[in-house]
Amino acid sequence: FAYQKVRSPKLSFGKAFVKGIEESVSTFVLSLKGLGLLGKGVKLNDAVSGPLRISYYVGEVATNSIQLGLGEGLVNLFRFLSLLSVALSFGNLIPIPALDGGLIVLAIIEMIRRKAVRPNVFYRYQMIGYIVIIAIMFFATASDIFFFMKQ
Repeated sequence: FAYQKVRSPKLSFGKAFVKGIEESVSTFVLSLKGLGLLGKGVKLNDAVSGPLRISYYVGEVATNSIQLGLGEGLVNLFRFLSLLSVALSFGNLIPIPALDGGLIVLAIIEMIRRKAVRPNVFYRYQMIGYIVIIAIMFFATASDIFFFMKQ
């Protein structure tokens, strides 16, 4: 067997933490740029990926990365998974009711008004959010199906 050496920089905890923050901010900026491209003519079907296409991409990255060697392949795979995780966490902060971003908006409204939102208003607010999320999930899954039909 031929062994392949993979070198990764030895970083202290502090430097590794700072590097993680830098990469997270970079991912966030790229996510914002991607959202900006939606208004500049990029087809929404090509820009939105659902669970089927994300699983496909994870498999592609894993297959291509392992061909580079186990060490480097795992590094590439975990880098892609961390990118995906950070992008999804920032997506959760979008101010859609029922997501964390929507709850943050609601908390800010309550702080400004200095009064809690009535339960029936909160219920309707959350229901709108669930409808939006279900519509996005439906659209993303339909987009995935069309993506696989093209291939």
